[in-house]
Amino acid sequence: MIYTPVTKALETHLAAMSGVPAIARQNVKYEPTTGTPFVRSENIPTLRRRTSVGPTPWQRYEGLYRVTACTSEGVGVGANFTLMDDILEQFDSATDLYYDTGLDVLYTQSEYELLQQNNETLILDRTVYVTIDYSEPGSPYIDSPWYCTPVNIHYYAYWRNS
Repeated sequence: MIYTPVTKALETHLAAMSGVPAIARQNVKYEPTTGTPFVRSENIPTLRRRTSVGPTPWQRYEGLYRVTACTSEGVGVGANFTLMDDILEQFDSATDLYYDTGLDVLYTQSEYELLQQNNETLILDRTVYVTIDYSEPGSPYIDSPWYCTPVNIHYYAYWRNS
């Protein structure tokens, strides 16, 4: 149950990035247009551990969200590295995402805190908290006609199955 809302939170955050090109999503057919930059995203779950005891224990989930920046091959690294830097900035370490699974909404930390302070409808048991632990570039590669650089984003999330 957790990986779908975690993926939605990460993809919504990626789509909110200023100047983001087209996004090729995991397991969705995408035909890139030669000469037009795009990013490819995929969520790779890596760990699930119980962090408390009782009838409804909290679980810690970790994973790697990989966003690959793809730009035209043979024109230098400038455009590719600019896109890579933008992704790294969007997924800076200690970024917290609050995804309400009931309303299908991603809140910023300040929006989430404001909702709590005003006692507005916010069901804690349906909110997935995703924290970006770190983000770092991987090794660039050529996938002709593209020059691609993966950005590996490690995240963790806590969830309690109620």
